[in-house]
Amino acid sequence: MAVNYLNALGAGSGLDTKTIVDSLVEAERAPRQTAIDRGTERAELQISAFGLVKSSLEALKGAFDQLNDLADLQKYTVSNPASSSFSMTATSAATAGTHSIRVTQLAERDTWSTGGFAASDTSLNNGSDITLTVDQGGTQSSVIVTNPTPASMANAINNAGLGLTARVVNTGDESNPYVLSVSGEQGTANAFTISSNASDVFSSDPNDDSYPVQLTTAADANLTVDGIAMTRSSNTVTDALDGVTLNLNATMASAQTVSVNQDTAPAKEAIENLVAIYNDVETIFKSLNRGDDEEDELVGSLSGDSVFRQIHNAVKGTITEVSSTASGNISYFADFGVSFQRDGSLSLDESKLDSALADSFTDVVQALTAGTDNQSEFGAFDRGLAGDASKQIFDLLSTTGSVNRVVSTAENALTEYEQDLEDLDARMERVRARYVAQFTAMESIVDQMNSTRSYLEQQLEALPFNNRD
Repeated sequence: MAVNYLNALGAGSGLDTKTIVDSLVEAERAPRQTAIDRGTERAELQISAFGLVKSSLEALKGAFDQLNDLADLQKYTVSNPASSSFSMTATSAATAGTHSIRVTQLAERDTWSTGGFAASDTSLNNGSDITLTVDQGGTQSSVIVTNPTPASMANAINNAGLGLTARVVNTGDESNPYVLSVSGEQGTANAFTISSNASDVFSSDPNDDSYPVQLTTAADANLTVDGIAMTRSSNTVTDALDGVTLNLNATMASAQTVSVNQDTAPAKEAIENLVAIYNDVETIFKSLNRGDDEEDELVGSLSGDSVFRQIHNAVKGTITEVSSTASGNISYFADFGVSFQRDGSLSLDESKLDSALADSFTDVVQALTAGTDNQSEFGAFDRGLAGDASKQIFDLLSTTGSVNRVVSTAENALTEYEQDLEDLDARMERVRARYVAQFTAMESIVDQMNSTRSYLEQQLEALPFNNRD
């Protein structure tokens, strides 16, 4: 409990000076304190409300970003009854259609193997350096192997940069299980031979156990696509059909018909997701704009806020704007079934969307994406419906955008209010000290007057004519 020091000192007014001083200080403090509290509450509420606006815009931008890249929408599926002979994958560069494919020969690589050695670290050539000679299409290269063993030869070949792969293989043979295998790349152009100056490895003597054995012979792949014979150096063929990669696995007795089909499901799912997220954002924005909820102070907190109103209008505009890359009969979201309802939410006409995706898919994708991938957020470009919308929201969320400007202003205001409160506390301490000094002086005067009164009373009582009983 606070002590009334003035009364404790025996001051003579009898007044509760502490309570009086506290009341005077509080009366002087209250208006300014109320203004600071209201400003602080308003700034904190604005920061919280625009934080919700920011997270809502980020979610909406993410939904538009799923629609602004060609690769995300231009999907294809393949139908391949000959999957045991070759596999197919299609990219966004593919074109829907049917094709006839037959594989008549697989690409192969040269593979050479030595005879067996007792161990992978068996010393060769009596420990002297070995020179391996590799002939690739008439071009000879020398590989020097120091402290030669099967393992060190494999390392030397792999590190020579000749496009060869060497490995030591354990065959399981009882006496000499380790052999050195060396392979090149697929295709006849990558054929090679290998020999050495050592008699105990890659010998040139066919009667020597280490004489290299050719296990496979380099060859090109042969296939027929839509009646056109093709030769490729690899079993991975990327240029036979636009946007389609063929991985050849086995030869075929006859051609098989395959198909590349447009897959509209990813586009439909992304559009449905956009509508759902937009409606979630609209619900949040409505609650910020109007309503009264004692349990949620954010409800109605941005009613009448001009910046919020501009942001809300900008969000609506992302759906109503014409595409910067309109194509065919697709210019607006409404052209493929996305439109506003009377309450401001979006509706999706699924039948209209399915028809647009089936009949005008290329136009829908062009109108959404501008036919581009990995769009930049910077620069003036035609980005399509989704790209333009994403860029607009990006600008709102940028460090100089509307949202961050409001939050930054509110945060600065909070800092100023905190300083104002500190200044107010300091000033009120000075005011309190002044009042205490004034009341102390008053009590001193009253005390002096009381002393004078007591003295005069004593003097009057001492006069000879004072009547006494």
